[in-house]
Amino acid sequence: MKNPRTLKDFENDPRVSSIHQETHDQTDYWIYLNWPYNCELMDCPSIHEHTLKDCSDVFKSVVLDYEYWIFDTFIPEKPKHLDIKETYQLTLDDYEKQIEYKNKMRNYKRSVSKSINECLNHARAKKDQKSINRLFAIGHELSANDRFLPTREWIAKHS
Repeated sequence: MKNPRTLKDFENDPRVSSIHQETHDQTDYWIYLNWPYNCELMDCPSIHEHTLKDCSDVFKSVVLDYEYWIFDTFIPEKPKHLDIKETYQLTLDDYEKQIEYKNKMRNYKRSVSKSINECLNHARAKKDQKSINRLFAIGHELSANDRFLPTREWIAKHS
């Protein structure tokens, strides 16, 4: 896709959600990206620069980034794993903590599943097999291991 250079180019680009101009001592441009795009240089779905040329230069780093949206936006924080020993006689307090943890994990897994499915549907529509494979790998790891929490390094390794 061609890199936008003018304000009109940015307004017509399908990756751009909206544009905002601030004028104080000088004009600043804020460019907000549509889901699931992310600016790798800014590490967020927006660009803030002083000139349109700078915005255009930074815009070259805009990529489809499903992982950013899944882990930084869609999903609540993963519940901490409980280290309660499974015995026949649990205290009432431990039992309540265990039930609460299981409920939080169930809700977390539902949220993860919903987010990954939204991203998978988008990747399928774009015929992006690399993203589909990566999303399946994340989904598999998350469902197979309650203690798994992907880091940027893990995501980069599996990209």
